[in-house]
Amino acid sequence: MQLQQVLQQLGTAARWPVWLHGVLPSRTLQTQARLRAEALLGASIGPDSGGHSGSEGQPNAPALSGSPQAAQGAGALWSRAFVNDAADAETRLAWWVALQVGAATAPVACRCSLAAEAAVVAVGLSPMRSGPPGQLEHLTHEMAQRMLWHLRHDHWRAHLGFVDHAPTAPSGEAIEAQQLERWQLHADDLWMLPGRRSGLNTGAGAASAVVEAQWLEYEAHFRPLVEAAPAGQRLSRWRELFDAAWQGGWNGVGVENHYMRLDDDLFRWADLKAQEVEADLLQDWQAGRRSIHACGAFVARLMEQIAGCGEEADMLAERQRSQSAQCDRQLADLQGRLTQPTAGLGGLSGWMGRRTSAAQLQFDTDLRQAGIALRERAVALTRAAALAFAARYARALGSRLSDLIGLIDAVELALGSLAGEFEQAALAALPPRLGDAADDPRQILDHLRQQWLSDESSQLEHARRTRALWFDLLGKRANFRTFALELAEDHMRHPLLRYCAAAAQHHLEQMAPDLRQDL
Repeated sequence: MQLQQVLQQLGTAARWPVWLHGVLPSRTLQTQARLRAEALLGASIGPDSGGHSGSEGQPNAPALSGSPQAAQGAGALWSRAFVNDAADAETRLAWWVALQVGAATAPVACRCSLAAEAAVVAVGLSPMRSGPPGQLEHLTHEMAQRMLWHLRHDHWRAHLGFVDHAPTAPSGEAIEAQQLERWQLHADDLWMLPGRRSGLNTGAGAASAVVEAQWLEYEAHFRPLVEAAPAGQRLSRWRELFDAAWQGGWNGVGVENHYMRLDDDLFRWADLKAQEVEADLLQDWQAGRRSIHACGAFVARLMEQIAGCGEEADMLAERQRSQSAQCDRQLADLQGRLTQPTAGLGGLSGWMGRRTSAAQLQFDTDLRQAGIALRERAVALTRAAALAFAARYARALGSRLSDLIGLIDAVELALGSLAGEFEQAALAALPPRLGDAADDPRQILDHLRQQWLSDESSQLEHARRTRALWFDLLGKRANFRTFALELAEDHMRHPLLRYCAAAAQHHLEQMAPDLRQDL
């Protein structure tokens, strides 16, 4: 077995998790162990080896050749010397690596004893959670769970760092009007009037006012056409023109046909809007403007607002239908007056069917009122159709947003579950508490963790890089569904742990030498 194979085996063992590969810089334990193992192997393994002098103040390494008893005894002395003298972990680990290589390359008679000696040295290395790898593993998982808390809640507490609960949101927090305008989800936008894009043009005013203005324009256009018709046919002409506008007006679309077509694509429109909302919230999460919990809360408020718009639209549509029925009754009354014969007028005027000036004035007034009633009826029917569609559209949107909030909740739960795993790993890597002394490794590590994780500026920068790391990993596949499905996968968690390990190692190397020595 070659040295590189042993080191690779060492890296995949429980002592070094797989996510730690490639993280430790050249000055750290693994590299120092490799260099010292190479020195040990060069002097101690081979037919002519006669021992190797360790670094200053350390015992000589025993020769790995000779009888099994000699090798085992020399190795035992070496191991006990290092354990009793509290030698640095790099050299102890280097000797363990050398023994592993020696067990595979030495004569058959020596292999069993060397393997046994490697096990003895490993016992001296077993409490590594109190050494640098244990510290690194604890700080790595502690930082990783804090990064997940940031992605989940983004709640910073002084002296605590990122914590595992959401901040208290202001009561009655409103949806940003700017976002509603961009998504075209104001109450008036849900009308989706015919002849226009989805939503109203900027500055167009309320949808109700747009409907009334359009039918006023039609009435003004129809009036000369009605006046040109024979007197007995003018009411019928009014009806024909308004019916034609209802069926084919509004830029040639027609009100009824417009909403029939929209009903066919109702859920496609709702899907498009939900995708716009998701894309914006995903960008907010990526940029750190919202946590995933805040994204879910935002969608919940948006759903509540749209549901309220739908209920109000249903109520208003019913009112407009009542208004239309009232206009129908008024038109029936006007039609009865406009079509009754001119009897009772007397004389030649009555015989010729001509009206007196007073009767003519009444006829013109009734005809004008009929035009107004037809316009108001058309306005009411258009509003009723638009409001009924708005209610259906709001329900479809609510259904799609409910799916979206389910995905966001799944991401939040995945973050919480992964943070829980990291928390357990961080607790498992803590050194045992030896007492209340100031040099107790547990107290020193607690102080170090507190000092590091409560540094807001550095932790915010780490959080920014964590978000960038995960979005870079997913690339174009980045969406809430992908995050929910893949957060716990190795290709997502290992890069996070490697980044946190590098940050923790850098912090360990930057701390005061006396504190590092105590650790």
